[in-house]
Amino acid sequence: MLITIYYIILLAIMLTTTQILFFLLRKFKLI
Repeated sequence: MLITIYYIILLAIMLTTTQILFFLLRKFKLI
């Protein structure tokens, strides 16, 4: 159970980081 929760948290962090990276790339491309 604890391992699954840990993996879910890791996945959530990865998704958020990727979203931030894509947002930054879009912002820089717009400039």
